[in-house]
Amino acid sequence: MTPPVTRLFLAFALVALVSACRAEEPLPFTPEYAGDLMARVNGDAILKNEVLAKMGRKIEGIRNVNRGRPEEFKRDFLEFFDRTLISMVSDRVVSQKAKSRGFSISDEEVESREREIVRERAGGDREKWKEMLAQSDLTMTEWHELIKAEMTEEVVLSSWMDNSAIFVQPGVALAYFNANPGEFQHPERVKLRVLCFRGQRGSEDRALRLADSLRRQVEAGADFAGLTKWSDSDVQRDAPVDLEWRTRKDLEDPLADAVFKASEGTIVGPVKGESGIYLARVEGREEARKISFEDAQKGIMDQLRSKRWREQMEEATMKLMSESVVEFKPEHLRQWFELQKERREGR
Repeated sequence: MTPPVTRLFLAFALVALVSACRAEEPLPFTPEYAGDLMARVNGDAILKNEVLAKMGRKIEGIRNVNRGRPEEFKRDFLEFFDRTLISMVSDRVVSQKAKSRGFSISDEEVESREREIVRERAGGDREKWKEMLAQSDLTMTEWHELIKAEMTEEVVLSSWMDNSAIFVQPGVALAYFNANPGEFQHPERVKLRVLCFRGQRGSEDRALRLADSLRRQVEAGADFAGLTKWSDSDVQRDAPVDLEWRTRKDLEDPLADAVFKASEGTIVGPVKGESGIYLARVEGREEARKISFEDAQKGIMDQLRSKRWREQMEEATMKLMSESVVEFKPEHLRQWFELQKERREGR
């Protein structure tokens, strides 16, 4: 469990970030969102600042994507605010039900689930997983709390779920395979290790010459990842990035054209692209091929089971919310929630 001091620090950090965003430009709330109260769950209030704190760093991301486009920023911000508020209402309903029934998830259970996820997605490398989380603006502490919330939700909602609806017959998987042939054409792929060089305005040629010089060093036996020092302050070089299997459409055209012509082990570049000048080593290649149903069957069944599981979880969540006293402050969310209840009652 996260220590109280850590939780308090995170809360203050998020609120400070929200305040910084506000100082730069007022958040585009409409009159529907006036006041501090945004929702009540069985009398328990959810306040505007709590929602903003939950949104956290995503606010700045939405702002940056829509820089200079106030209407688009307003649309995306309010849409994400609504989704966050609905999610918080759902979480509050689940946590209240868990508390009333005496459900609890131990840190040992959470850590076991975490180890399983790290093993599946990062080969058991916890440091690599930390880096992957950082790309999604998540710390290990925040991820731990998310996993604990998900596990609590699974326990609470299991009694509202129709588990028989999650089972997938092999015939259903075959029908999906036949109806979606494009999904089972395995495209040509490459695995890359990439360096990117960026020259300041007027120094692009120097960046290009530097990249070419480093390519010759690698071809002469230098370590690709160790090329970290030079004296040109006008050229920025990103840390080497390992790109797992990528198709042609995953890469910028100039880089894709170059690496897909190269054989495994080849150093490619310098290649001038939109984001900079690339130097890449082809770590692996896979030729295009068609995937058989036998090879695809397990993945299809896992995918369909996962889809049905999510649908059952969403249905169970809405049922639990409908049985609780939930009040949204924004009128359009109040109408949305009433419509969801009417649809459930009409089933």
